[in-house]
Amino acid sequence: MNRNNHVQIQAGQKTAHFSWLLVALLAALALPPLLQATQLGVPGLRLGLTAVLLAALALLGGEPRALWAGLCLAVPALVFDWTSLVLDSRGFALASSALAIAFLALVIVRLIDTLLRTNRVTTDTILGGICVYVLVGVLWVSAFTLVENLHPGSLLLDGSMLPSSSESFRHSEILYFSFVTLTTLGYGDIQPSTAAARALASGEAIVGQLYVAIFVARLVGLHLAHAQPRSRD
Repeated sequence: MNRNNHVQIQAGQKTAHFSWLLVALLAALALPPLLQATQLGVPGLRLGLTAVLLAALALLGGEPRALWAGLCLAVPALVFDWTSLVLDSRGFALASSALAIAFLALVIVRLIDTLLRTNRVTTDTILGGICVYVLVGVLWVSAFTLVENLHPGSLLLDGSMLPSSSESFRHSEILYFSFVTLTTLGYGDIQPSTAAARALASGEAIVGQLYVAIFVARLVGLHLAHAQPRSRD
């Protein structure tokens, strides 16, 4: 009895973690366009990303090694990100993007490992799968931002460089481009113009399509495996 209660509590905590991460991700996606025309654009943008990193960090709490690795990546990423806002430092912005990429990659790997170990299709499984998909898009936002900071003009908006004077507008455009690429919509208003940006765009499109196919196949397989004993009865 106690063991069953303990399992249920753990399952409930994990679902809550996925729920908070999904909420943070949706907020991070919605804030930039909503706050773009206001003076709160840049702080709001960073608050959304900070919430995502903290919610993702909470998912690593069950494994000490993963948690310490996440802390070593997420905390400096946040410090460098906010410092780059205050000092307007390109170096801190580059360091923040690089650390964010490494941290998000760590979280995605851990979530995928958790999903692959799941034996039943639950709300937790579905929320975790959605979180991974959105996290992939956010990871590529950091990657495109890193490339754009290293080589301005890597992404062109209607043939022109993204304006460096408006960080909130630039981030919104990169965010938009990342998820358009992830879903392979390809509107064509923003285009990669350098080899690195094109390679990133191609990689994101491939990962996005493969993930959806594999994740859906995994859900179907788990559902059939769980339903088969019932059909025999």
